[in-house]
Amino acid sequence: MFKKIIYQNKIYISVTFFFIVMFIYSLLSYSSNKERILKNIDERLLSTAIASQMILGNDFTDKAKNATSISIQEDMKNIKSLSAFAKSSEVKYIYIMVLDQNITRFISSSATDEEIRTGKKLTRYYDSYDTNENVLKAFRTKRVTFDPWVNDEWGSFRSVFVPYTTLNNKDYVIGVDIDYQLIESLSREAAIEELLRVLLILLSLSPVLFLLNLFRKDNTILQQKINDATSELKEINIHLQDKVANQTQELFEQFYNDTLTNLPNRNKLQEDIHLPEIIAIAIIDIDDFKEINDYFGILVGDNILIQFSRFLDSYHPTYRLAGDQFALLFDQRFSVTEIKNLLEKIILKVEEEHFSIDSQIINLRLSIGLAYGENASLISADIAIHQAKTNKMPIAIYNEDEKIRSHFQHNLNMANTIKQAIINSKIVCYFQPIASFSDGKIEKYETLVRIIDENNDVISPLDFLELAKKTKHYPTITREVVRQACEIFSKRTEQFSINLSSSDITDHTIVDFILRTIVETKTADRVTFEILESEGIEKFEVVSSFIEDVKALGGRIAIDDFGSGYSSFENILKLNIDYIKIDGSLIRNIDTNMRHAIVVETIVDFSKKIGAKTIAEYVCNEDIYNKSKLLGIDYAQGYYIGKPDILS
Repeated sequence: MFKKIIYQNKIYISVTFFFIVMFIYSLLSYSSNKERILKNIDERLLSTAIASQMILGNDFTDKAKNATSISIQEDMKNIKSLSAFAKSSEVKYIYIMVLDQNITRFISSSATDEEIRTGKKLTRYYDSYDTNENVLKAFRTKRVTFDPWVNDEWGSFRSVFVPYTTLNNKDYVIGVDIDYQLIESLSREAAIEELLRVLLILLSLSPVLFLLNLFRKDNTILQQKINDATSELKEINIHLQDKVANQTQELFEQFYNDTLTNLPNRNKLQEDIHLPEIIAIAIIDIDDFKEINDYFGILVGDNILIQFSRFLDSYHPTYRLAGDQFALLFDQRFSVTEIKNLLEKIILKVEEEHFSIDSQIINLRLSIGLAYGENASLISADIAIHQAKTNKMPIAIYNEDEKIRSHFQHNLNMANTIKQAIINSKIVCYFQPIASFSDGKIEKYETLVRIIDENNDVISPLDFLELAKKTKHYPTITREVVRQACEIFSKRTEQFSINLSSSDITDHTIVDFILRTIVETKTADRVTFEILESEGIEKFEVVSSFIEDVKALGGRIAIDDFGSGYSSFENILKLNIDYIKIDGSLIRNIDTNMRHAIVVETIVDFSKKIGAKTIAEYVCNEDIYNKSKLLGIDYAQGYYIGKPDILS
């Protein structure tokens, strides 16, 4: 009886000890698993933030200037895009923030399905955020910042804040949240799973242990199998961890490395340039590199870029910005003289270096822009390289006093204004009347384009047309002007004219659109296309073909600004034109300058002999009007006749 009690107590003690061990193991397992899960989650947060930068991009951040610069529809579209990405990335929220006069504001944020459906707790464009210290730290230091515990009205999260800077030097931060309840849940599940695994192993080992008592000889073999199985499980776990780490590393490499040259890319440069020890940045541009691509092909061009990147990197650590542009960063160890000497050495050596492909030797020339000291920014260096190219200098150093930065900023703002005008249908046609000298009646109108900015101010074509050509928006503006003018005059009886550039006439898609539109609107017999004299002469064969197509449909052709440059009467004779518009530089002084009057008289006489009508531009007062009429000009255009305006 006594032995039985002792035996039972041993069983009780063994069972109790077993459960105590299992409880301690559970706590340790929970802690270790939570640490591992937090590490994986931080990697997920960072990878998601890096990938999120591609969704809306820098252009959207530059566009976000105030509470009304983004429409409600565009805001909702961005919310849905970020929400879809957040769901696929298995995070709770992704959001983009900017600092507006020390107030942190959302410029876009993902939302849950419930928030989108009900509108409750839905974060909208330019909503303010009661920010925490880690968000401000990310803005201030330009470094990635983790926040292990964020508690706000949307819940409790573990977060990351990743800072970026746009090309226009506008700072923003991308934040990514993951629900802390999810972290706790994953940790508990992992601990329970680990505990169950151990219990399962113990249960599965029970019969084995029983058999071991019976067959001790097989103990060594079975123990080895158990050890092998445990080792295999550990190897699988290590393999999975390595796979996650490798995928994360690949994401970092894709984001920070240039795939062609294997140099650090623009993203890496924008991060490194904010390091406190950086004192200068130089941008290096290969002159006329497009010609290499045009003559030898893109594959040869890429090979040259690889060779040049290695050459440059051998002198100083190099970044590739894009295309044929590279950048060098310098820290406080370098004086401006030392930097300039190094850059001059690079220019000298690159002229001696022979870059070759398939035995073909290619020589390169460089332009370099340098920004030093407090002006050491990507924009300042870019302005300097523009100075170098404009002034045909090998090296230019940014000078704040030259106020070129404000000119660049104006161009950036105007480019955005043009883009917004196209998006928001703010390209508007004004029409200036043209009167006949024979009876004084208005017979024609010239179409003149304007754009309306966000303040409803009317912007003249002198301020935006040339820039539109450089930003690839010009064809869209041409189409819109042709469409509006033809639709308006399809309901009127007067003749009308539209200005075309050489780029319009050489673009077959624009020409096809023009011809199709004048036929569909039944305005072909009342439209005149005005072509600049200089551009028409330079593109004679193309213009001649265009004139034939227009004339075949009943349209007319005018040579615009005739007499403004070195006029070629011989080439004009070859073109079957209907009107010659005499440039305002001659007309404005026709009543006081005898030489101008003689030139105009010669043009009028020439026009009559070839059967073309003449139009005097810049008729701004009665004296000019009367003198133009006396010289035999057929039509008058200018403020004396009427200012450009909208036609109903």
